[in-house]
Amino acid sequence: MNKLIYATVIMLALAACGNDSSKSLDEQERPADWKANFELVVTLDSTDDDLIDLHVVSSKQSQSLSELIDQVYDLSFSGDADVFGSSLFGEIDLENKLEPKSLLESLEFYDTVYVEDLITGETKDTVVDLSFNKSAITAFTILFSISEDQSIVLSPTVLSIGKQKFNEQTGEYRGYSDKFFVAVNDGPESSNENLDKMIVLSDSLGQFHVSSFRIYYEDTKQGLGETISKLYGDHDLFDMKFSLEFDYSQSKLTFKNVVISPIENPNII
Repeated sequence: MNKLIYATVIMLALAACGNDSSKSLDEQERPADWKANFELVVTLDSTDDDLIDLHVVSSKQSQSLSELIDQVYDLSFSGDADVFGSSLFGEIDLENKLEPKSLLESLEFYDTVYVEDLITGETKDTVVDLSFNKSAITAFTILFSISEDQSIVLSPTVLSIGKQKFNEQTGEYRGYSDKFFVAVNDGPESSNENLDKMIVLSDSLGQFHVSSFRIYYEDTKQGLGETISKLYGDHDLFDMKFSLEFDYSQSKLTFKNVVISPIENPNII
């Protein structure tokens, strides 16, 4: 009996050590803050007159962007962040604020297909679940405002989660569609007219990488590409380094230590 009591005491003590009593249960269950360092080589692409496109030539990142996207997706259903649906034109609809239940309903989609029974040869109706979920995400964007102090400051306002679109016949990439939008920091509307958007896409292996910084001319007064050109003049390539940090509990995403410099000898890339 004494041995049993002694063993029970030890187990309770170990369990107590494994829990941080200084944190609430809610805090313990929330994801840890996410942080990654990025090193990009970018170039201004002016082939499309409607878009300001800062194309990413090469990229390195210290942490997987999938972890960030997973946290943003989970935050969207937590009720702790403002979530908005998309308009008919695929833009954020500020009049369509979504609670977790309505967000889930907006992503549900079922279709009926006709399938032949290989044994009987009869054709039967089969309901297929085509709902959008975490595993279907192939596109993620960060809308941010741009200000210039002693250096370029990027301030995120809205994140979007969606999927890439391809031509069904040729497989050619056609763009992406946003399924919903998540407000971060001070909210979806910015008083700063200088805006741009960081586009993150998944590759054929399901790995996410920064693809470009691109936004329509009508949506910004001065995009990131124009800001860089204004500061550093006409160059083919630029080094861009920054860290990106996400605080789940505060719905806060931050660009830090943004350093952009022209590459003087592009032939070495």
